[in-house]
Amino acid sequence: MKEMSINTKAPKVNKEATITISVPETGEEALQMFGGEAVKSNAIRNWIVTIQAGVRRGLEKGKSEDELKTVFKSAKMGAVTMVGGGIVDPLQAALAKSATMTPEELQAFIKQLQSQAAGAAQPAKPQATKPHAA
Repeated sequence: MKEMSINTKAPKVNKEATITISVPETGEEALQMFGGEAVKSNAIRNWIVTIQAGVRRGLEKGKSEDELKTVFKSAKMGAVTMVGGGIVDPLQAALAKSATMTPEELQAFIKQLQSQAAGAAQPAKPQATKPHAA
C-alpha cells in the first residue's frame, strides 16, 4: 500500500484542495482492502465510462451505431479500443499525453521514467490526474 495525493479544483468557487489517501499497489492488495465485489463493480463502472467516451468520439467522427457495435464487440478492459480499430500504442499515448502536461507534471513523469529505467524494484505507479471537463 502507498499514499497518493489527489488535487482537486473547484473553479466555480475558485477553490482547491489536496487530500492524501492510501491506495493498493497490486490487484491482490485491492481485493484485500476493498473486497472482490467492490473491485469488480468499480472496474466495470469505470470501463463503461471508457466505452461511452469511445462511442461518443466515434459518433462525433460520423460512425454509425452498427460500425461502433462492431468496433466495441471485442473491447477488452485495460486496452483502449480505437474507433478506427486497433489498440492504442502505449509509447505513442505517453508521448501524446506528455505534450499536454505542465512543466511540473512533465518533470515528475520524466523522473518516474528515469527511475524505472535505472532498474527500480517496481515500475513507477501512475499519479492521480486532474479530471477533464466533459
